[in-house]
Amino acid sequence: MFPTLYDFGPITILGKTTPPIGIHSYGIMMALAFLSVLVGLQRELPRKNIDVQLAFPIVFRAVVFGVLGAKIYYVIEFRDLSAFSGLVWYGGLIAGSGAVLYTIYRSGSPILPIIDAIGPLLLLGHGIGRIGCLLAGDGCYGRRCTLSWPWGMEFPAGIKPTIDRVSGEVFSVYPTPLYDFLLMVLAFSLFWRFRKKLERVPGVIFGLVLISLGVERFIIEFWRRNERYIYWQDGHVFFNKLEFSDQLSMPFGFSGSQLISILLLIPIGIFLVYWSRKRPIVILDELLSDPQLPDVSVKKTPKKRKKKHRA
Repeated sequence: MFPTLYDFGPITILGKTTPPIGIHSYGIMMALAFLSVLVGLQRELPRKNIDVQLAFPIVFRAVVFGVLGAKIYYVIEFRDLSAFSGLVWYGGLIAGSGAVLYTIYRSGSPILPIIDAIGPLLLLGHGIGRIGCLLAGDGCYGRRCTLSWPWGMEFPAGIKPTIDRVSGEVFSVYPTPLYDFLLMVLAFSLFWRFRKKLERVPGVIFGLVLISLGVERFIIEFWRRNERYIYWQDGHVFFNKLEFSDQLSMPFGFSGSQLISILLLIPIGIFLVYWSRKRPIVILDELLSDPQLPDVSVKKTPKKRKKKHRA
């Protein structure tokens, strides 16, 4: 893989030498991910009669607080205060979502139509970001496997190389970032294709996106090399942290991301869809402006004149 696209090496400024500086594939793909969300949001907001100037502060704060939240989650889960590059997707999603909601609330704009516009773009950005993980070989790949390409890939030059610590041999792993990318692009395509029909009930799109993210992550985690917090072993259930092993098999269990998926993300998505459909709100202006819908305008019926009966 290609974690570093170009290495400038250490740079001396005012007599002080910096650590090696380079252009990294992960950073490039993350920039493309956020840029794609920004461009898509700038296209969608005017269609919803919302000020397009709101797109940049939404994406900017999502980037800042998303990276911060991803780093905090990493430190909490792995107890590693010295780590520089460790980021966790769910931490970024939670913190970034809070920043986005706050930005929309302060602007006085309607929240549900805007997060519906963000939902499919979130899937696209997440998929592009996973390509960065794949190129960097940063440890987001799956467990060791005996399969060949495309089901098994080697990362000998990755940030976390797939090299056996004892024998020194390079082994194959499941390329789960590639699975994430394919599933995210597929989900984005479906939501983007049917977004105009789904957005007639504000909030439904974002709720379905949360459900999709939760289900996808819950399934993919069974092939990833993450720690287990609930697992079965020798006929017993354990509720403590099981460190990841590079062995071919691990006890069946659930990772932290799986627990967040089934306990937080999916329930919130289901509630949002249910609550949105139960709200007695109809955006009449959008319905009337959609040429595919039948005319629902109220027509005045002429009053019938009463016949006067002569005595």
